[in-house]
Amino acid sequence: MRRSNPLLSAILLVFALTLPIRAPAAPARSDAASGRDRDLVAWWDFEKPQNRLVSNTVPGGIHGMNQGAVWKEGGLEFDGVNDCVSIGQDRPLAALSTGSISVWFKFYSVRTGEFVQPIFYFGDPNGGADNSSLTIEIGHFWPDRKTRTLYFTIFGTPGERPTFCFDTNVDLDLDTWYHFVAVVGADFNTGYLNGVELTGRNYNFGGPHDSVFFDHVVHRGACLLGKGWFANFDNPSHFDGMIGDVRIYRRALDASEVAGLYDEVRLGGAAGHSAPGLQAARGAWAAPAVALLGTRPNPFNPSTRIYYSVRERSRVTLRIFGADGRLVATLWSGIAEPGLRELAWDGTDGAGRAAGSGVYFLRLDTGGERATTKMILGR
Repeated sequence: MRRSNPLLSAILLVFALTLPIRAPAAPARSDAASGRDRDLVAWWDFEKPQNRLVSNTVPGGIHGMNQGAVWKEGGLEFDGVNDCVSIGQDRPLAALSTGSISVWFKFYSVRTGEFVQPIFYFGDPNGGADNSSLTIEIGHFWPDRKTRTLYFTIFGTPGERPTFCFDTNVDLDLDTWYHFVAVVGADFNTGYLNGVELTGRNYNFGGPHDSVFFDHVVHRGACLLGKGWFANFDNPSHFDGMIGDVRIYRRALDASEVAGLYDEVRLGGAAGHSAPGLQAARGAWAAPAVALLGTRPNPFNPSTRIYYSVRERSRVTLRIFGADGRLVATLWSGIAEPGLRELAWDGTDGAGRAAGSGVYFLRLDTGGERATTKMILGR
């Protein structure tokens, strides 16, 4: 048996003690996620705030101060009255001429008197005639329509109409988590809802080839979550719901990056900064390959438009049934490409005869999954 050398053992021990201690390596994020997030300017992930601070996980400041919102698993809950998060040091945002804004949110109510519920606001801190701003909001200024539609709006010149504005063109459901990404490139803009591009988005001002972003806002000074001003209104509006994760990128994300961002956070994948409650909440409503988004108008006469989103190429069948369960018409059956899709029902049956007044059910079938919504035809 070979005996150890005490002198050699002592030398090795001293050498070992001089080596730097390495912490265990953190789980590696995917190359795609790491490449995408190198272009982050700000990321407010809504881990439980300490001393009201809402930290930006990206170095360089732009931290937020929580003013009244309540932390819950999944994010911050805003009361729709006076809660907000005020973001400081917003100058890095003002320089952005292209980029992407990603927000997770759900809203609790429809504001027919206030019309607008700002999720993200950047612009004039006082509103009124000099207001210039960039806003992602639920609802608009009409008192009786589009109160559940999501808008991306930019007021450039104070006192003028919006320079640019598009909406989802579909109403969103209450108390349901959504992921929206506004993307602005050098010669285009677009939006994504739950990882799917809004190919049917509605432009109220401007068009798909406009490049309008933070740098277009003339009067700055406020960056807020859950609060903002609209047009020349003097009083601010507030958001009634939850905001779960907000990220701002200095470049336009492509479709695959948006889909990866949606899946990464929703499924609680490699993202190390997202609140566990948010991952659970999003996982509970994991979006199918095809989702039925509803109809508009409803009730209707004589026709209505049907909206559904497709995340991946899928076989889709859309049928109309009467209240008694009988098949009235097959509107469409075939392969649907990704994107926001729409088609019309003119209120006729499969033989082209006018259907009578009453309740009808639209049914979407695809790959073993089924979704149904009710429609009312009033002649």
